[in-house]
Amino acid sequence: MDNWASDFIWLIKEEKNIINAMYHNPKYQLKPEYYYGHDRLVQRNLYIFLPDWLQVMIMAGAKYYYNCVCLIDSVNSDKPMDFRVKTFQAIVERAKEGLDAINDMQIDLNKPIPKWYRDPPGSKKDEDFLY
Repeated sequence: MDNWASDFIWLIKEEKNIINAMYHNPKYQLKPEYYYGHDRLVQRNLYIFLPDWLQVMIMAGAKYYYNCVCLIDSVNSDKPMDFRVKTFQAIVERAKEGLDAINDMQIDLNKPIPKWYRDPPGSKKDEDFLY
């Protein structure tokens, strides 16, 4: 979540500079490799061992991140500049939403986990209780 938050903060902080760069250099592009690297994905080997509540939290963070960066290709397109700038502004708005969500998640992580959730009795998987 820290990588996602730092990307959100950077996009928000650099909004005016990036828009100016786009107007001054019509070929200016965001670097997608910064946003689509393995360090921005959830490691499956770790994920499967997390408790359900933390899996949900991590996936929510990943979805906020993807919701933001999925527009990068549109910003980097050959479309008219006004379209590209408006799309980048949408990315920044989504970054603000994502940062708020991640901040909320980090606050929730610092709250104690209720005993009833942390240590329920039984050795069966949750799916075993469903019909």
